[in-house]
Amino acid sequence: MFRKAMIAMGAASLVLAAQPLRAQDSTATADEAKSPEKAMEMLGAMFKAEPLTPEQEARVPLAQQVVDKMIPPGTYGEVMGSMFNKILGPIMSKIEQPSSAEVARQIGAMGSDLALDKQQAAEASALLDPAWQERRKVQMDAIQGALTKAMSAIEPTMRKAMAEVYAADFDSAQLTDIGAFFSTESGQAFARKSMTIASDPRFLSAMMKSLPQMLGSFASMEQEVKAATAKLPPMRTWNDLSAADRARLSELTGLSQAKLKAGMETADEDRAAKSAAGQSDGNDN
Repeated sequence: MFRKAMIAMGAASLVLAAQPLRAQDSTATADEAKSPEKAMEMLGAMFKAEPLTPEQEARVPLAQQVVDKMIPPGTYGEVMGSMFNKILGPIMSKIEQPSSAEVARQIGAMGSDLALDKQQAAEASALLDPAWQERRKVQMDAIQGALTKAMSAIEPTMRKAMAEVYAADFDSAQLTDIGAFFSTESGQAFARKSMTIASDPRFLSAMMKSLPQMLGSFASMEQEVKAATAKLPPMRTWNDLSAADRARLSELTGLSQAKLKAGMETADEDRAAKSAAGQSDGNDN
């Protein structure tokens, strides 16, 4: 349940905090990526913005005034609560209902060994954990509190970042006009609603209705990628490499030429099998 909560928090964070940024290439070893802190550093390194110019820096206080009007302190926590109640809560409640898999986990059995319907799973769960319903509620409340706290914790950083983005993208006259709008009753009403629109039932309904169209577009994506890369030369096989290429690849990877030959031949066979089956590993041409 904790992992699902973290996934939900990550999704909510992206919805609330995503801002257009200028990306930079970044590389790291697999060992570096094992640490969550290192992984976050890697992600941060991918999105390093150019420093503000002195002129842009001078506009930050004005931009901060605009952000303060658009997103009053405490907004992120309130929006997280709204999103949890209207979106994440119902979804997670559905996921966490008693199931054969959950009962199997509790009794140490293989999920494939059980085929309980909802009523049987609920009865078995009640036998194994009489407090399961209360436990679920307490867990959900705790998760909502943790998510709200987490979003509130990042709010100062996000507000500062937004002020810098606005200072970079708008001049003083524009910031003054925007600030004037958000000082009006209509502007304040718009600010309150703009961050909660994603949890509005109308918006959610429209998104759900659009899913078939979106999935339909995804269905043709693989063929479009394959067609777009058709003119590129195919990946080189072991037989395509010169003696010097083979020696250098062995030096770079630390693998013997015999292991490289066997591995590349296996990879070639896998790609050929996928191609024959109409699949792609992202490198087919």
